[in-house]
Formats: sequence, structure tokens, C-alpha cells
Amino acid sequence: MAATAVVRGATVKAGWIVLSDGTQVGAVEPFADSSEPAATEAPVLDVATGTAQAGDLVLHVVPVDGVTGTGF
Repeated sequence: MAATAVVRGATVKAGWIVLSDGTQVGAVEPFADSSEPAATEAPVLDVATGTAQAGDLVLHVVPVDGVTGTGF
């Protein structure tokens, strides 16, 4: 799944790989006001609701299929 805007052509700002056993890894691009120079570990993704909590911000994620391109 990848967090992205609802419009076509949006830039992906966070992404997760979720394996069938539930294991996940993700990275998130720092926000514009962040002093972090590079992507950091993404917050835990709640696959049931399609959301992740980043501080006070709720990220709504959209599943993306890398083969078919669905989700963009």
C-alpha cells in the first residue's frame, strides 16, 4: 500500500510492503518543515482500516499494484 493523494499524478510520500504473514516495512518522506534530510521509517500501517498515524496526522493509504498499476 502507498499513501498518496486521491488525484491522478500524485506523488507518493510514504509506502509499505506488507507480507502475507503480516510483517511490514515502510518509509515516509519527511514533511516540508522537517529537518530530516531523508526518508525515515514509516509508522505502523493498520491494514484493516488502511490508515497510519504520524504524530497528529492520519495517513489514508491506497493499495497500489506494481504490475497492473491499479491504485494510481
